[in-house]
Amino acid sequence: GGMPGGMPGGMDSGTKGNFINATFQNSEWTGTVIGVSKNASLNFDERSSWKVTASADIDTLTVAPGTTITADKPVKITVARLVVAGNGSYKAGRNVTIETRNEETREDAK
Repeated sequence: GGMPGGMPGGMDSGTKGNFINATFQNSEWTGTVIGVSKNASLNFDERSSWKVTASADIDTLTVAPGTTITADKPVKITVARLVVAGNGSYKAGRNVTIETRNEETREDAK
């Protein structure tokens, strides 16, 4: 099962209210999430990489300490929740900023 690696850019749902829950295992993905935004959950394992082509606003981003997220130009990934496997810390790669959406005020996000 699972999705093949190297999917073409931009998963565009076409309509509002659609949900995307994508899991990448040992995969490389170049693209971004268009239009689905807050209903999208992306999960990358430690052998996966995401080359972000444009800023994205998603619900949940799950990464492992070995996940590689980079971009050719500065982009921002806004998330409601950032989950790091094994409760480790995660630092995005070159040109990528991951920011937590302030739906509920959280002081621990600093």
